[in-house]
Amino acid sequence: MNDKKILIPFILITAVTFILNMTTQMTLPTFSVYLKHLEFPVGLIGAASLGIALAAMFFRPVSAILSHKMGSINTGLVGTSLYILAFTSFLIFKQPIMVVFARIIQGFGMGLVVTTLGALIAQIVPHDELLKGMNIYSLFSAAAGALGPYIGMFLIADGYFPRLFATALITVLLGTVILAYLRYRVHLPLPKDLHTQSSGIPIWKSRAVFPTLLAFTTSFVYAGIASYLSLYGIEVGIPNVGFFFLYGFIGLLASRLVVNRIMVNMHLSVILMIFGSAYAVILLMMMVFPSVIAWTFLGVAFGFVFNFIGTILNTMAVKNVPITDKTSANAMLFIGLDSGFFLGGLIWGQVADIFSTQTIFLVAAAVIFTAMMSGALIVKQRNIQF
Repeated sequence: MNDKKILIPFILITAVTFILNMTTQMTLPTFSVYLKHLEFPVGLIGAASLGIALAAMFFRPVSAILSHKMGSINTGLVGTSLYILAFTSFLIFKQPIMVVFARIIQGFGMGLVVTTLGALIAQIVPHDELLKGMNIYSLFSAAAGALGPYIGMFLIADGYFPRLFATALITVLLGTVILAYLRYRVHLPLPKDLHTQSSGIPIWKSRAVFPTLLAFTTSFVYAGIASYLSLYGIEVGIPNVGFFFLYGFIGLLASRLVVNRIMVNMHLSVILMIFGSAYAVILLMMMVFPSVIAWTFLGVAFGFVFNFIGTILNTMAVKNVPITDKTSANAMLFIGLDSGFFLGGLIWGQVADIFSTQTIFLVAAAVIFTAMMSGALIVKQRNIQF
């Protein structure tokens, strides 16, 4: 990607994705705390907090349609406008129903922007450099997932939530400016046949289906951590769990050093077995050892495992489909992530309400272990290649 025609838009798209993901991730562990502050029912906090994922899921296909009609960058600008509307609403309204509605609007924006920008990366990066490009792109996207929660928890440390929403609003405005510059000043090196008819293969029959199903499961499990780790931390005397996500960033960086080497030297089925087992063990240890020291080391391990799996699944979904189908494949992957996230928030909320927040980690460990072992078996039987 040394060609400036590719490098400059790649950097700008990656920067906007990082910025917008940062604002979303800042609200993941904090929004549940905010809803509890507003005296929202505990059993519904997960669903309300992660309603953003459900809203985004419905707007993923819309992003593909709008991209063909009005262009990818214009679609992204519409999405950032919805982000601005959402965070402005958080600052103005304090009624729980209005807050949840604003959260849904944020999800609409996320569905438009993230899907569009992710597809753009897959389209402008040459096929033989796609793994490298997606590795870098997902690095910054995942970095937002590691840094955002820490920043969010820091901003509400004294219980003052407007500071969080004002910071997120300013951050979104910066992302909008960069996206506008990309729209009016930078020429995107898109293939000439990009917006022609598709390959004719129904997307639900494509090679993107398998990684999407696995992504659904990883997202479903992560929803329990995103929505309830902060509440669980408060219960066990750890009021600010932002450090867990911050140290997860160290694990994220470490995963990028070995992801290519591991993919070359290990079969996909073996990778799924090893990392699925590791994911389950981390969740169990978080339940058994609820302390700052233990969660520090587990945060690093979690960041390594979770982001390694995410990079593999993301690349698998877009690499082996025709270029005209990459937008649809990317949208399908995110639908899997969104639906898993929302259902996870809903179901883990009921687990916490009926049993305890601690039980979430036990059940989640069983779910991710079963899913990854099943995935590894399918990969081996069908000889699926990366």
